[in-house]
Amino acid sequence: MTFSAEIMNHACSDMDYILHWSLVVLALGLIKTFIISYDIACQCSRVTLHHAKQSSPSGAGLGDGEAAERGWADTNALGPSTREMGPGTWRDTLDCHFGDYNWRKITDLGSSLLKKMNNTVLNVAEHKGIMVEWEKDPKKPNPFEMIVETPTQKVVRRVMADDETEALKTGKDFSLNSEISPSALITQGLDLEAEHIGALLRFQMKLVWTHSQDHELTRLQLRSNALIRKVEAWYEILQLYIPASVVLRKQGLTEVTVHPYKLSLWLPSEISGRAICDRRLIEIELRKLSPTSSVMSNSESRSET
Repeated sequence: MTFSAEIMNHACSDMDYILHWSLVVLALGLIKTFIISYDIACQCSRVTLHHAKQSSPSGAGLGDGEAAERGWADTNALGPSTREMGPGTWRDTLDCHFGDYNWRKITDLGSSLLKKMNNTVLNVAEHKGIMVEWEKDPKKPNPFEMIVETPTQKVVRRVMADDETEALKTGKDFSLNSEISPSALITQGLDLEAEHIGALLRFQMKLVWTHSQDHELTRLQLRSNALIRKVEAWYEILQLYIPASVVLRKQGLTEVTVHPYKLSLWLPSEISGRAICDRRLIEIELRKLSPTSSVMSNSESRSET
């Protein structure tokens, strides 16, 4: 812990030194523009950052301030190997991979810059006049703010709850379970799908190897077991509303051992066309997947009544 703190303090002091003399050179007039665009700016005082934001020149927002972070995505997979290495091999391995990454980046620099330049010419040219006017007078409409308000999932769930209330009043409710309505069924399925197809568990399971430690294997197995239990509970409710899902599950089990993230959830849209499924369940799923159309269709139906 002390070693890590010393490294961090040393790194921050180096950046403070670089930042200080860059500002000195700027004050002497040797350079005209100096933009603080990386995370190290968080180490500076709020006052300094406030003045830096106020004095940002036109076009500063077009800089790619996260470019320095993207290299980690290419080397994250080295973790399971480098953690078993000694200091010397660890440094040589990282240097080798960083060198390869830099070489590929440089050789592809021409086509990459050309693509960015073409996108900039097409996008900026169209809105340049609006941006210039806003930079001159911030009180004018901000071209970077979203004008269209997209309904959130919370709004969609409230609207569908109102629909269920109306269905209960008119006798059109088709719930088969007193605790889980059709809308709640689809919500549970979509939430489970978001967790089910998440890349985290899949990535962690691929990192398992012969020398993985016991606590890593235990944590991964417990997480896998929890996901399997959620999927099994989902199957029990699903077969109540879609009995044909039981047959589809048996037909889909071609492997003896299946990873939990490979299990099919058999949502109504997936079953449609392959077995008998209530069309109203598919409509509920589509409405939840498309919040805008859901709210619009609901508002239109209310206006007609």
